Amino acid sequence: MFCCFARKCTYKLEERKLIGEEVRSMNIRTIGMILFGLATILQTISELVEELKKE
Repeated sequence: MFCCFARKCTYKLEERKLIGEEVRSMNIRTIGMILFGLATILQTISELVEELKKE
């Protein structure tokens, strides 16, 4: 009885750990996408500024 309960408990912990890792990797991916977007926007702005300086 106790063995079964302990196994169920550790299974829940493992499940929670997996979900936590998935969330963490999703957050890292989201942050990466946001940074990439910001870099693209900054590059576009700097190109526009260069174009305006030429004129």
